[in-house]
Amino acid sequence: MALFTSPNPNVEVFHDCVYALINCMKRNKDQRSKILDKYHLLDNKEWFSFQTWLDAFNEISQEMGERNLFLVGVTFINKLNLSIDTSLEDALNFINIAYHCKHRIHGVNLYDSLNNKTLDGIGDYTVLEFDEVKKQAIIKSTTPYPSKFDEGVIYEVARKYKPDFTRAHIISIDKSQERRDMGGNSCTYILTW
Repeated sequence: MALFTSPNPNVEVFHDCVYALINCMKRNKDQRSKILDKYHLLDNKEWFSFQTWLDAFNEISQEMGERNLFLVGVTFINKLNLSIDTSLEDALNFINIAYHCKHRIHGVNLYDSLNNKTLDGIGDYTVLEFDEVKKQAIIKSTTPYPSKFDEGVIYEVARKYKPDFTRAHIISIDKSQERRDMGGNSCTYILTW
């Protein structure tokens, strides 16, 4: 999926994503709020246009720089209160469910909780491989969000849910695969712990 481009003009994003972006860091909070206000994303609504959200997110990302996008991804997980008691593998898979829960098309939420499945329309976070022995996971993102943001999200989930006996974890982009920063529609990450 193209960076900062909604695949469908009817996609909407839930308001708590907007507020999580405002409150993710104290630094530059006023600047982020002004940009979101410019795009009418601080209006008293529950759902906002996904493309409008992505336009504002793009402007904020240009103002903040890549390093801060990583930090936004890290804190985004905490601000959305995605607390689950589970394994690292399940937590990594839960990223996709949480992502879909926060989006809808034509009023239909993109996570079908009755059938425990995600609906198409906004891209995915897919765990391609999880190897407990090698202590490695491969995660592919086909969302319109920037790679550094995705890295921060995956990093924070790994930090919270990695096995107790491990001390560190590393997230990196698989440079042998398609990459958004090279004009691709996806990005693949290698997580090691």
